[in-house]
Amino acid sequence: MTNILEIYEEIHSNYETFLVTKNPGLLAANIRLYERVDQRALKSFLATAMAHQVEECNQALLIIGKSYIAYALAMKASATRKACFQQLKEADECYKIIGKYTRSFPYTSMTPLLSNQLMEAVYRKEEIKFRRAEIFFHYAKNSPQVVPEALKKIITVGKSFSALLKKSYKDEAIQQQLGFDNKFISSVDELISDAMSLLENRMGDEANVPKRKSPPQPSPQVRSKEVPKSIVKKRRIDELQDSASEPSTNTDVGLDRIDATDNTSNTQERASFVIQSTAPFREKASDNYPTKKSWILSRFFQFQPPPASVDNQEEFVSTYEV
Repeated sequence: MTNILEIYEEIHSNYETFLVTKNPGLLAANIRLYERVDQRALKSFLATAMAHQVEECNQALLIIGKSYIAYALAMKASATRKACFQQLKEADECYKIIGKYTRSFPYTSMTPLLSNQLMEAVYRKEEIKFRRAEIFFHYAKNSPQVVPEALKKIITVGKSFSALLKKSYKDEAIQQQLGFDNKFISSVDELISDAMSLLENRMGDEANVPKRKSPPQPSPQVRSKEVPKSIVKKRRIDELQDSASEPSTNTDVGLDRIDATDNTSNTQERASFVIQSTAPFREKASDNYPTKKSWILSRFFQFQPPPASVDNQEEFVSTYEV
């Protein structure tokens, strides 16, 4: 991989020649040279470099950043908007590197050159925001599909950048160092004016377009609310429990069940079962119906109780499932 210090002389010569000839091929040559630089090795070097070494790297990065910006502006007439924005993104990355490693020096170790390089990096980052708006406006002028909100954003960015130039960079010495003059400020204001005019035209066109009438929507049919199945099921269980809690007036029901289930039981056991069948339902389990659920089912579904022995009763409780 190439060291950035090794390409400094060549990229500096290419950029200075571009300012005279306006040949974008020189900018493309600088970009190709910078793409050969190992970014990881560059950042590792800057993290431990001395002030004078960082100054040399910053000078190269400033030239590369300006090459990216100028190349994006030169190719906007033939390239896509996405490709132009990618060039601006690469330029922004160069200025981020300058800002990060220059600010790592303490104030006492900051040289005048490092301060100037940091000032230019901060300015270039603001310029990139405006250049994005400028390139976007170039495509917006030739596209009828640009929404007014996009034009409003262009105007906002342009006004912010114009105010910054007039307030923070109004000194001629600083303007000369950064490479612009009052003509550039006037061009920024002109772009704002053009964007506002285009916005007014687009808003007027939208106001003149007749609104399409939407077909009448059918009124929604009111559907009757159905009772959930869970509620119906619960009501049935409650009715079963309520009816089970009322005393029965038919003593023959219990007697018939005893005859059907256990013909060998004695008369004393039958009488006991009849009394329990006619009495109101209680939580306590009976001998023949060990659980509340089995007692209810026996009354309404002719459920046959198990034998009234202790062993059978335990087996019934452990195996019965609804």
